[in-house]
Amino acid sequence: MFNQKKSRSRVLLWFTLVSVSLILYSCLDEIELPIESDLNDAIVIEGSLSMGNPSVVSIGITRLFDFSASSLQPVNVREVLLLDEQDNSVALKEAGPGNYRLVIDDKVNFTVAIGKEYRLQVSTFDNRKIISTAEPILATPEPGAVDVSLFKKDRLNDEGQIVQDDYLAFSIEASITSSSDGHEARYFWALEQTFLITDSPDRKIEDGKDCYITQPIDVTSVNILDGNQFSGTDQVSALIYETPVNYYFAQGYYLTVVQHSLSEGAYRYWNQVSQVIDRTGNMFEAPAGRIKSNFVNLDDGQASPNVFGYFYASQSDTTRFYVSPEAAGSPSMYCPWPVNQIPPPNGCPRFPCCECLDEIGSQLEKPDFWDQ
Repeated sequence: MFNQKKSRSRVLLWFTLVSVSLILYSCLDEIELPIESDLNDAIVIEGSLSMGNPSVVSIGITRLFDFSASSLQPVNVREVLLLDEQDNSVALKEAGPGNYRLVIDDKVNFTVAIGKEYRLQVSTFDNRKIISTAEPILATPEPGAVDVSLFKKDRLNDEGQIVQDDYLAFSIEASITSSSDGHEARYFWALEQTFLITDSPDRKIEDGKDCYITQPIDVTSVNILDGNQFSGTDQVSALIYETPVNYYFAQGYYLTVVQHSLSEGAYRYWNQVSQVIDRTGNMFEAPAGRIKSNFVNLDDGQASPNVFGYFYASQSDTTRFYVSPEAAGSPSMYCPWPVNQIPPPNGCPRFPCCECLDEIGSQLEKPDFWDQ
């Protein structure tokens, strides 16, 4: 059984940023490159403003000592401000090392609206002031239908033989034309998954409890689409996620898709990032300056040679899609663990079968959208 639910955007912007952070941290390999002296203090700023109810603005800042994965280190700054067209501003709050975030609800005297433009200003402890160019909030069309297909994928096993694994491919119907201004839409999709696990202390499933686990999905490419690349059609089907079938699908699974509309500049940035990742698997293997940033120096408006990243603004809309165990090929449950698997001393033979609440993103309460 497949079932789809939609809700107007209440999505937390951290989801998009977590996905980006996972790309930055997990897709980078250690490489040796000569580093120009002015890049020794380089920082990477990734941020967005997501209009919703409430709206959320959030950024992540890292210091780039060289072009290796180990050099990307969170860095705190003196101040982060969100500014509107009249230079009204609101300060973001520190949410962790190198992370700043603010929920813009009725208690915050700041307006976020479609058609308005916003900027992000960062003041560092070494007295640099950096500001992004203005980014407009574009209306996001309602997400189209999500679909999934079960298929076989070849791989080589340890003996060098070709075997086939079950995979699921998720796609979304995307409207090419934005309903707000009649222009072709540019999309960015962020993904999240929620699945059910029943733990089994002492291998007794009847003594277990149900945990609902929600986690961002680490995709290996950037999910973007430019409506200008299509003609003669109003909608296209875009592949957004492929995954092997595993125990996540054994007791019920929801895919959450967050759809953002991007400005031309924001799409260009993410397209450049996507091309570098798809070509090399390493975002910074090519010279980072080749990926255009929209951050400039506050005092002279010139691009800073040691600031990378992008700030964009968007309205977001959310759709959720349910995959039943039967639709995924009825994969085996993860718990209880096999009889021949001996528990280690003071440990569990198969995490999180002894205590499913130990899993990141786990909760006992059934999510509001889970109606299966």
